[in-house]
Amino acid sequence: MARLAIAMRERAEALPPGIERDQLLKQARNADTMAHLEDWVSSPGLRPPT
Repeated sequence: MARLAIAMRERAEALPPGIERDQLLKQARNADTMAHLEDWVSSPGLRPPT
């Protein structure tokens, strides 16, 4: 997911300001969030609620 976010940002930087660029940047932010969630869920310190 993190690599996907980087690729989307690179594509967005090559575009002029506009809707397509904004959408790519939004998708990159979402991919970053998903990457952080994946890290959190897979962390060894995560425990189920009691």
